[in-house]
Amino acid sequence: MLDPIIKTIEVPCSQEKAFVMFRASYGKGWVVIFEQAFKSACGG
Repeated sequence: MLDPIIKTIEVPCSQEKAFVMFRASYGKGWVVIFEQAFKSACGG
C-alpha cells in the first residue's frame, strides 16, 4: 500500500474563507485555481 500524499499550504486568509475558496475551485484543476483565487481574494 502506498503512503497518502499530504499537501500543506499557508494562505493569508481565515480558515473559513480558505475552505470556501477551496470548495469553489475543487475539481477545476484546483491547485492552480486555488492559488490564483487566494492571490486575488485574500490580497496574497
